[in-house]
Amino acid sequence: MMNILPFYVWTTALLWIIISLIIAFLGDQRQIGFVRAFIASILLTPLLGMFITLSTERKDVARWRRRLTRRSIDSKKFIHTNEDFSHVRLHDELEKTTETLIQRTDLLQRHVEELHHLIRNLQKSCTDDKAAKENTADSDIPS
Repeated sequence: MMNILPFYVWTTALLWIIISLIIAFLGDQRQIGFVRAFIASILLTPLLGMFITLSTERKDVARWRRRLTRRSIDSKKFIHTNEDFSHVRLHDELEKTTETLIQRTDLLQRHVEELHHLIRNLQKSCTDDKAAKENTADSDIPS
């Protein structure tokens, strides 16, 4: 019996280390890392080491989350820093558009007044022509 006990101890220790190494390789792809996962599995039990390792976030997911957060922060900074510029630029564009509309409205009013003047002159010349024709027609008629 004495000879079997060291065999079980060595076998158990070897299995403990092999399972801890497998968990450490899992931890290499996670935030905990290889060394921490291995130490947690050796010092605690491989089962607790596996739970601790699997409870941490995967490195690629963490990297993706950091990039997404960084982009979100950068876009918020961009919007915040350019907010005043955009507001000023929009205000300037609005003022230019308003000035252009006022100028075009004045020009339109002048054109409308000219057209009214031309229409009045045409009406006046038409009534003068009618009156002249009537006068000549009245003078052509023998009395």
